[in-house]
Amino acid sequence: MLDLLMNEAERKFSLKKEQIFDNDRIIFCDFAFGMDGENRPYQIINNLTAMIKKIEEYLEDYNSTSKS
Repeated sequence: MLDLLMNEAERKFSLKKEQIFDNDRIIFCDFAFGMDGENRPYQIINNLTAMIKKIEEYLEDYNSTSKS
């Protein structure tokens, strides 16, 4: 089962086996490079700190526009 999963991850996400288990957590998101468009691809997050910063930026933007 693990071999099947690894092969699919390599094929589907263009990752090498070393990249898949290089993190403590495996996190994918579709908003890391912007919120525009409906067909945003899910991409693996290698930098959790950068993802948290991006989420905080989106939250700040949302809060500033929703109060108007």
